[in-house]
Amino acid sequence: MKIINDTLKIINSKTDIVPELAIILGSGLSHLAETLTDSTVIPYSDLPIFPTSTVKGHNNQLVIGKLAGKNTAVLSGRFHYYEGYTMREITDPLFMLNELGVKKIIITNAAGSLSKEKPPGTVMFINDHINFMGSNPLIGLKVPDRFIDMSNAYTPSLIDLAAAQSKETAFKTFTGVYAGMHGPSYETAAEIRMLKKMGADAVGMSTVPEVIISRYLKWEILGISTLTNYATGISEKTLNHNEVLDTNSRIKNDLSKLISSIAGKM
Repeated sequence: MKIINDTLKIINSKTDIVPELAIILGSGLSHLAETLTDSTVIPYSDLPIFPTSTVKGHNNQLVIGKLAGKNTAVLSGRFHYYEGYTMREITDPLFMLNELGVKKIIITNAAGSLSKEKPPGTVMFINDHINFMGSNPLIGLKVPDRFIDMSNAYTPSLIDLAAAQSKETAFKTFTGVYAGMHGPSYETAAEIRMLKKMGADAVGMSTVPEVIISRYLKWEILGISTLTNYATGISEKTLNHNEVLDTNSRIKNDLSKLISSIAGKM
């Protein structure tokens, strides 16, 4: 608790804005943080509870300001299990944000498409997930209510709101299931075939831990995947992280506008 309180003191000394909404930005999506007004930028290195992302496309900054008039905290840079952090280290900042006043969250990620009909540049609103990360951030949490219900973990009304707001966008959107793998290697073609048979529409290496803790905290949750590449075996192309960043760079302006319009109505 001390490390949470120490972090809160630092944040409160730098801004008077009390955020009700948090947004976690996936790889290459830092542009959204730059659109906040009345913003304060705090490097993760200044905040005791924040690890450091070692992945290209993550800025390692907490940005607090206003997005479409909504008091918002943006995590411009996320932490991954494959970086060697524990599940608790990945999600500890969410407990701090809860103490700060956050009650709703938009969790974004870059993901691989499991279908030729869903090309790179498509946006998926997550309605469920499959946890193949081999762990859970609630393991070891010394609280009596750790057995949380994961039905409708992704708030249905927020999915409907996102779908309605997306009608004015230039890219295709749909609703589907996200499969969380621990990485950092990309999946094999056989693993992708397995995930497709299990009902997954997209695959990535994040999001699931944050959703579980957000659910534990009783937040409203919206998950957004940008499909940045085809998963292994869906096309003949060799996978690499630069493709992820290139796709998100191409759609970043439209995606930022969409997230802003959703945030304004949450």
